[in-house]
Amino acid sequence: MNNQYRNLTESEIRNLESNNCYCDNWELVRVKNGFNTDYVRDSVFSDNVTIGIFEKSFDLKGGVKKHSGIYRATIHNCDIADNVLIDNI
Repeated sequence: MNNQYRNLTESEIRNLESNNCYCDNWELVRVKNGFNTDYVRDSVFSDNVTIGIFEKSFDLKGGVKKHSGIYRATIHNCDIADNVLIDNI
């Protein structure tokens, strides 16, 4: 696994759980330095997951603006790149 990823800190795990996120084993979730828990909400993680950083916003059809991140999703055994938007999956 690329060493640019690290384990979550205890503070990040608490923040994710406060954001209504769940994982049986947070040790299997690794994040890139610069990861911000503000952009991960209402999601479930399982097996090995790597998550990049979320720094960009997007203008979607109809004038809707969304920030990159993971919202209302179930993520299993995935590598999530930087600045992606996963929403309602």
